[in-house]
Amino acid sequence: MWNKDENNGSVLYEEVLPDSFYDDPEFMKFYSLKLPIKLANEFSRFVNNDQFTKRFPHVKRMRKVVIRENDLELRNFSSSPDDTRVEILIGETQDCLPIEADNYLKEKQIDKIWNVIEVPKNPPLTREKFSQLSKIWPLSFLKPRFTPEVLSDQLQRESDKFVRLACKAGEFAQSIGNLPRGCVITLKGKIVAIGEDNRNSDYPWMHSVMKAVDNFSKRVCASSSSMPKMTNSLDCKIQDENQESQINEDHKDHLIEIKSRYNISEDQILSDSELKDQYLCTNGIAYLSHEPCISCSMALVHSRISKVFYMYKDKERGFLGSNHKLHCVSDLNHHYRVFRAKVD
Repeated sequence: MWNKDENNGSVLYEEVLPDSFYDDPEFMKFYSLKLPIKLANEFSRFVNNDQFTKRFPHVKRMRKVVIRENDLELRNFSSSPDDTRVEILIGETQDCLPIEADNYLKEKQIDKIWNVIEVPKNPPLTREKFSQLSKIWPLSFLKPRFTPEVLSDQLQRESDKFVRLACKAGEFAQSIGNLPRGCVITLKGKIVAIGEDNRNSDYPWMHSVMKAVDNFSKRVCASSSSMPKMTNSLDCKIQDENQESQINEDHKDHLIEIKSRYNISEDQILSDSELKDQYLCTNGIAYLSHEPCISCSMALVHSRISKVFYMYKDKERGFLGSNHKLHCVSDLNHHYRVFRAKVD
């Protein structure tokens, strides 16, 4: 069952995040020592700015602890029972204790009784995980490079509206013998192009995403004030004019088709004038009925889409969450955000 908004019944969408946001935390073992709290500041100067601090900036170096009367460590101190101490992390081995710190403990006549503490190896990426892990050991929250996006109620409703339209496009594709896949690409909150799956045609790679991107491109070309010319030769000039004429016809046919087929009004479609200086699908949002395959996912990268929404997972071929997360590959020269329908 879909997770829906109680007020309007629209399906809610959640972001598909990098695996690091879902993985269980990895812990490391560190050696620690307990000292009287009055010695904490003086002792900390021996361990501040060492390799531990540089490698694990999210881990606070010390925490307060209360030593109870039956605690064996009371023999180290001449203070009263139930006294407050500090526990200080030293390092991965006992040898990490600096010589100066060791001499300081001897000077204060404090025996070294080592404890082993497990602390998170990597910084928590969300406030929720930070709160949970801080109960194990005090941490500092470091803002991650990638911050999950929280969708507003308005964007949730708008996204669901366009995803449902993509599903209708998928129903049409199925009615003519193709898979029930559809794609809608918008810009500035208005429809630019729609693609229905057409893989059973002469071009088997004409998936709904490919078709939508192709229709988007034709609209942009038709809306441009001048088409790029091949050369100045007469033959090429005629070829350019024929190509431009064909693109204009395709552009008009596409708009007529989607208006009648999906009962779309003129004010729901982005005007040609607003596409005049458009570069590829930059800042566009793609709404899909189903999770795209690897080829379609990569086509969306090359098209410079900003966000992708989809309703249904594709456990066999899906490449934006099910089998892989292409949008999370750091080596790509463009990245988009991905959101999928939330399931209860």
